Amino acid sequence: MDSITIEYRYYDKNEVPITSKMITQPNFWGRYKLKYIKEYPQTKSFFGKSFSSKKMAIRLSSDKQALTKISNAKYVAAGFQAFGNNNNERDYLRVLTSNDGINFRRLGIAYPPQSVRDPDIVHIGNKWFIAYTDGLIWTSNFKNWHRGIWNIDFKTYSSVWAPNFFKDATGWHVAVAMLNRIKQEEGFTIHVFNFDPTTKSIGSETGILKLPEKNAIDPKVLFLNGNYSVWYKGETDKKLYLATSPNLNSNFNSVPTTINDFQINKKLITASNKENNQVGWYFEAPELVKLSADRARLYFDTYDYSSAANSHYHGMYFSNFEYQTKKWTLPAKVKSDFKIRHFSVVKQNN
Repeated sequence: MDSITIEYRYYDKNEVPITSKMITQPNFWGRYKLKYIKEYPQTKSFFGKSFSSKKMAIRLSSDKQALTKISNAKYVAAGFQAFGNNNNERDYLRVLTSNDGINFRRLGIAYPPQSVRDPDIVHIGNKWFIAYTDGLIWTSNFKNWHRGIWNIDFKTYSSVWAPNFFKDATGWHVAVAMLNRIKQEEGFTIHVFNFDPTTKSIGSETGILKLPEKNAIDPKVLFLNGNYSVWYKGETDKKLYLATSPNLNSNFNSVPTTINDFQINKKLITASNKENNQVGWYFEAPELVKLSADRARLYFDTYDYSSAANSHYHGMYFSNFEYQTKKWTLPAKVKSDFKIRHFSVVKQNN
């Protein structure tokens, strides 16, 4: 019997795309040898068939144990999965769990249908909040998604990128990179807003971080032992930076870091672009997680300039830092069955 190759497109209950697979099988349409998605229960719910184009759409059932898996996981992450290309890309939220912070599995749930890019996740009480570029959502069961309140001033700011939750002695806040429409030549600045988990709203702005490097994006703010630390990306020179301050409204001071040395490491270089004078891989979206008293892990999104106009993304990598030796380990890839982009991580005390 002849064989036929069929494209199976998998969607969740909200018809958000999850993945697609090309499967070769005997050319007999009455029998299906369906390859299931391991995070989702087995299903045979076909809601779109096209024999002529050899495509089938499958609606996936949600995992009823999703909340239990979240509760038992040592690490919970929120990232996004991109569909399409640079000119026609749409990004969707992905929640992931892990027991080692390296091997992550997508949660088999129905995701919110809106585009979600650069999400940051935090667990407060019995609710999980996710702030992302241009939006805020929350859930208590990973079944029902609700919109939070964030009145963004798009009249003044043309871009609002990569928000980050953090808590200090005064409460919860959100730091976010914003680009002023009138002062675009000055680049991005990191703005801080109050966050009220009770009203589920990002409220009044409290100030702008006074960082050493200009045109800063992708903030990761930490408040430890009475001091503030900020990891961020310099959008001008494409490097990661660390700065500290005892006061959120004071000037931050640079802390030397060698993590950028790996951007031109031979083991990471995959492409060069002489026209743009760009060589090797670059890092963005720094996410620091403290592993123990003497070790920390920095996650980051990786990309190169594969053409003069477009960047090419490689997914999340990580490097561990030893406080005693003050050295970073060689970056290694975060493992998943799809390319994770720009994620945040919660390390749970369970």
